[in-house]
Amino acid sequence: MDLNQIYYFITIIECGSYTKAAQKLSLSKSTLSRHMLRLEDSVKTRLLHRSTRQIRLTKAGERFFNSCLPLITHLQNAHSQTSQYHKDITGRLRVTMPPEFGTMFLSDLLPLFLEQHPNIQIELDLSTHNQDLISQGFDLAIRIGELEDSSYIAKRIATAKMGLYASPTYLLSQAPPSCIAELNQHKNIIISVTKGMLLLKGKTPILIDNYQLSSNSMTLNKQLCMDAQGLTVLPDILCENEVKSGKLVKLLPETPFEHPHIYAVYPSRIHPTKALTTLINFIAHELAKQDTLH
Repeated sequence: MDLNQIYYFITIIECGSYTKAAQKLSLSKSTLSRHMLRLEDSVKTRLLHRSTRQIRLTKAGERFFNSCLPLITHLQNAHSQTSQYHKDITGRLRVTMPPEFGTMFLSDLLPLFLEQHPNIQIELDLSTHNQDLISQGFDLAIRIGELEDSSYIAKRIATAKMGLYASPTYLLSQAPPSCIAELNQHKNIIISVTKGMLLLKGKTPILIDNYQLSSNSMTLNKQLCMDAQGLTVLPDILCENEVKSGKLVKLLPETPFEHPHIYAVYPSRIHPTKALTTLINFIAHELAKQDTLH
């Protein structure tokens, strides 16, 4: 049995005519009449007495109307409540992401998001570890680079442009490299997760093995680079203020670094909450404004 046809039947009785019901439902009278014939065929009895002047319920139609009216009313109330929930956009979100992403991007963006959506609560976990979203109860993870778990749903929201950086003080004592292959002739500071492997678009990766420090903190690596402890490869967005202030210098800007993608990762594709999709879309929209991302 088609619930739409039952709704049309209820509407015809409430409006008192096919003409008014058709107008309310944005259907033609002929279409509405066909639906009623199909409904009567499905229940195998006549529900309406039709005439040019009026519509009257048959005895069976009256019983059917009285039985179906509460059902349609409940369905309309449920739809209204659900629609209002999505309109209001409420809920609590548990979100995990790398510390640098939280400090680089969200420290400025989150106040704006929370002001726009006062009924959304966010519980933020800044961690260098890829948390298990399901067992740890996370609604969303922001992850950078190659994804490990394909069982989650991943939406690419940005790509981080990478660059090679040095401090002016370091360059006073060392001539800058003329090409990326000369990096091992310099002191380097690397991100531990890369294990010194520098990925280039369309070229053989370069192994950086001349380094004294490997860390999982891009912020620490940037500070050490400013302290003239060596060269380092970092996201451009992390270094743009230091480049403008003269604390860092970008080297070999034409180097075709493999730029890591930034993903919003969540556990299930089945009806993500409005709060979740709103947060993901907000982050993607704001990141798109950054010149150092693409």
